[in-house]
Amino acid sequence: MRSAAPLSVSLEQIGDSITVRPVGEVDMSSVPMLGDSVRRALEKHRPESITLDLTAVSFIDARGLHALVMSDRLARKDGCRLRIKCGNAVRRMIELTHVGISCG
Repeated sequence: MRSAAPLSVSLEQIGDSITVRPVGEVDMSSVPMLGDSVRRALEKHRPESITLDLTAVSFIDARGLHALVMSDRLARKDGCRLRIKCGNAVRRMIELTHVGISCG
């Protein structure tokens, strides 16, 4: 059994862009934190774009992938562009599952 690494999430604003940077594992216990961070960034800052920097995410499960898809939909609905920057763990899951989002 694997021991989950706690998730922490930081936000950084540069001009009209926000970077949301989670560190650790995105699983059923930490997905709400990730989703809330993206929602908060959209509501509070109204950015033109959000970069979801997942390079320090060591694990992501199906709920985490669903959170990425929903974050993309929410951003588009608000007229914001969401860019997902992937590390190996996230890229591998996106490629295996064909969830309709891409790393860029």
